[in-house]
Amino acid sequence: MDAQPGLDVVSGQATDAGDVARAMAGVDAVISTLGATGVTRFLELSSFAVLRERLSGPAKLMSSTAMGAIVKDKAAAENALRAIDLDYTLVHSVRLTNGPATGAAKPLPESAILRMRDTISRADVATWMLSRSPTPPPAAAHSS
Repeated sequence: MDAQPGLDVVSGQATDAGDVARAMAGVDAVISTLGATGVTRFLELSSFAVLRERLSGPAKLMSSTAMGAIVKDKAAAENALRAIDLDYTLVHSVRLTNGPATGAAKPLPESAILRMRDTISRADVATWMLSRSPTPPPAAAHSS
């Protein structure tokens, strides 16, 4: 499966107002990992490393060594999201790549062990997340 026609990814810095304005210009939907105000549905891309009990031994060691602060921040963001009255979906993708969309995105069983060698393309994750949005996927989507 190819990426959706018209799907645009805009790179930039979330702290740069110009980058954010450029990423949001003319879009119907945004997938963000930054936070939400005034919305009724939120999809958050977190990290598989937050799911400590599901990690293989090497993945636990690597994520705590190389990603300790990031994992702590992601876990805190998830807890904050759970604490508010909002319809949300948390996505814990395995290691992300820059490859093309292949249609390979699918939920894994809760019993699945997550390994560092497991990968998925950002395009597949974005397409999957867009398919879970409350409205049909837009002709173009942007992220920063």
